Amino acid sequence: MISVKHLFFVQSFLVAFVMTFVMSFAISALNLGFVSGFLSIWLHAWMAAFIIAFPTLMIILPPMKMLAMKIASKAHDEQ
Repeated sequence: MISVKHLFFVQSFLVAFVMTFVMSFAISALNLGFVSGFLSIWLHAWMAAFIIAFPTLMIILPPMKMLAMKIASKAHDEQ
């Protein structure tokens, strides 16, 4: 098992994996349709998207979490 101290890394990996998997499929299908070689094209797009998304997520997730907490805090204060 992976230690809880690595939760941020594991969470970022899983989110990037699933989101790029689904989004690259959807975008490839919308742009190309289910053409011959679709699976290969999609997997290539997915790998490229994942390579970009994972480090990006590791960088932007902490400030986005702080921003979400500020927004939620302000919404709570207004009630």
